[in-house]
Amino acid sequence: KWRALEFNLPIIRSTNTGISTVISNKGEELARLNYGIKGNLDLKIQINTDKTRTPSLFQQYGFVLNLPIWFLCFIFQLFLLKLNYVKNN
Repeated sequence: KWRALEFNLPIIRSTNTGISTVISNKGEELARLNYGIKGNLDLKIQINTDKTRTPSLFQQYGFVLNLPIWFLCFIFQLFLLKLNYVKNN
């Protein structure tokens, strides 16, 4: 549901266990087949083709935004190791 809201697109989820669902672009579950039930979901889905909305930061840059955070964690870890080394010697 969160991905449908984030990307403003409907999501159709189908699994081998039979839990299938259709989620609208607003995050509402339109139809569902529960575990072990065989059947078909027949729905009309409205796809929003609005090009004026701006993509989120994650849509634009993906995991590249995580690199500065990982770098800061690495530097902090080195600092802690150095502090522990000085403290023990």
